[in-house]
Amino acid sequence: MKQNTDADARTESQKIEMAEHFEEFEHEYRHDDDTNAEVVYEDDQVIVVADHTGHELNEWASDFGIDRSELSQTMHTLARQVSDYDWSVSDPIVFDKIEDE
Repeated sequence: MKQNTDADARTESQKIEMAEHFEEFEHEYRHDDDTNAEVVYEDDQVIVVADHTGHELNEWASDFGIDRSELSQTMHTLARQVSDYDWSVSDPIVFDKIEDE
């Protein structure tokens, strides 16, 4: 399912920053139990991580100077478009995939 970009409050540069961050720390997201996060969905456009503590969502909101509730709403909307994961106790973090040119 294609993402609805109208629901995304992040700028293109913020999406790229997040994608590069995921690429750098991909091993930890996928294999480190201490991150309190797990990859719950992936396709050719996005990777969705469940942030079980909310700390990562707080950090991204702070880094981007975005209100946490606005970023949370964006992430929930985007995650629900591609996944039926139960977000009642975790925050989704949606990482776009970078297309290699």
